[in-house]
Amino acid sequence: EELRRCVNRAIDADGDGIAAADCVDARGTPLGTDCDDASAAVYPGALELCDAMGLDEDCDPATLGGRDLDADGFVD
Repeated sequence: EELRRCVNRAIDADGDGIAAADCVDARGTPLGTDCDDASAAVYPGALELCDAMGLDEDCDPATLGGRDLDADGFVD
């Protein structure tokens, strides 16, 4: 039933204006791009934060993780 709700229209459960990526059409193509539709703070284009929880705010796994801006070998 949950899947059928997304077949014709992607759901935006968190109200951030970005539809859920886990809603797919009949061919399996995602209808949205939001990787975490339960959190309005997580969506493509959100500012990626360096946080202790390791949350991927911008839905880009390439930017997830610790930063070492001063290149001293230790995460900021």
